[in-house]
Amino acid sequence: FVYTAALNTGIPASYIVEDIPVVYPQLDGSDWRPSNFVDEFKGPMTLREGLYTSTNMIAIRLGWEEVGIETVAQTARRMGIMTEIERFPSTTIGASEVIPLQIAEAYSSFPNMGTKVRPFPILRVEDDDGTVIWEPQPEKTTVLEPLPTRIVVDMLEDVVRRGTAYTAVRVRGGLPHNIPAAGKTGTTNDGTDVWFTGFTGNLLATVWFGMDTPQPIFRLGPGRRQATGGGLAAPVWGSFMSQVYQGISIDEDSGRMGSRPLLARPTLWEIPDGLNAVVVDRKTGLLASRWCPEEDQYTEYFIPGTEPTDLCDRSSRRFRSSRIRGYH
Repeated sequence: FVYTAALNTGIPASYIVEDIPVVYPQLDGSDWRPSNFVDEFKGPMTLREGLYTSTNMIAIRLGWEEVGIETVAQTARRMGIMTEIERFPSTTIGASEVIPLQIAEAYSSFPNMGTKVRPFPILRVEDDDGTVIWEPQPEKTTVLEPLPTRIVVDMLEDVVRRGTAYTAVRVRGGLPHNIPAAGKTGTTNDGTDVWFTGFTGNLLATVWFGMDTPQPIFRLGPGRRQATGGGLAAPVWGSFMSQVYQGISIDEDSGRMGSRPLLARPTLWEIPDGLNAVVVDRKTGLLASRWCPEEDQYTEYFIPGTEPTDLCDRSSRRFRSSRIRGYH
């Protein structure tokens, strides 16, 4: 919700935030010293990279110092989060408790380009003869502007293309690369709750792991790994989606019955008219130039008027003004 709020206020995905340590005073007089999942800091980073690498410090500093926690909370509420959203710095990285069904509702805003769809746990009610007595009708509400939403979708695609969900979804989950997918991993402190909410062009699903009484999913201790959304939830999501679009092959040795695909393979999301594609430098967020390494260039999408205007210059050039004789 932090990144969605940022783009909807006009901050571009190429905006640079410093991945550095921060300290925030708390109401009880103590200090909150957040860290990344991996205990290191990488310095300047675009919002896009911060999202697909799930770098805590980028989300925290963006939400608390740049966008404002009230804007983040109102964006989450508008998208469908009905549980309490506390106005604390830790809320920027998901400290507030949420319900998986509400997360699914909120994320439905992305594939529908700003229009959320209310989920219903009951598909239909039938009588003894199979006649449908009642079934819910789609309830749709426009909650986001379509252009910034499309950029957020592209950023969430990067999570699956090269970020925290790539190995989980494409390799372990077995979802083919020709099925476009996007989503976000989530992990709470000590791996107490882990989740992945992802979507294709025609299906959205949320996978959550946790205990009835909150406690770490894995036993913690030296040399033990913590449960993560990328390690547990995302592979399940990838496997589920793979079966939806590819079916299940028959395995006579194990007695497994086969099944046909449930849905047609979705097409790629189109880039709508109104977005500008610009080649920028990932270390500065500025326009790519010959004075910055070519390997750091990438194409970013911008809402008109939010593109950078200055050229990137990370060279060691030193300019000297021409000196005219007689003047100093």
